[in-house]
Amino acid sequence: MKKVNFGDLLGTLDNDYYDKIEREFASQLSKNAIDTALNTNIERLGGKVFYYMFKIVSQNFDEHCTKCFDEIIKVKIKELMKNNSGQIKVTKLDKKSFITQFTTQQYEVAKKAGITPSRLSKVLKNTLSDFYAFEVISLAITNDMKPKVAFEQLYYIPLTDSDILKKAKTSKKNKPTG
Repeated sequence: MKKVNFGDLLGTLDNDYYDKIEREFASQLSKNAIDTALNTNIERLGGKVFYYMFKIVSQNFDEHCTKCFDEIIKVKIKELMKNNSGQIKVTKLDKKSFITQFTTQQYEVAKKAGITPSRLSKVLKNTLSDFYAFEVISLAITNDMKPKVAFEQLYYIPLTDSDILKKAKTSKKNKPTG
């Protein structure tokens, strides 16, 4: 699968995407944060960053984000099914409440959406800071929800530099000594 950065993706929707984002977030985000977000590979793009910037550019949020991430979602579901050699079993919220509305079995929600159960667990326990954008879209689609509704339920707090520029959490084992 070809690596695509967020800015290139937005450029397919609107040639003036950068100016629109810069105007919208001028008082809220640094230029460094905007540039960092736009240069992020879409497979590693956080859901919150995606939502706040994508809605500025897209005229049809649900249709565009579904098309943009369709291939990634299909590949992730296929990889998870291949790795587990089995079939998927179908059986204004914080992350846990967002998932609970679909089913009480996190494992089934994760597998159905093409997310490894351990990753979903880490996001829900906040040991990983956020879902990737494609994961939110996949969770929504596989549970009969419009992607925009899912993003609105999850990301009601405004976007900040720290959402974009935050460092990955360091485990206690890997912390430098001294």
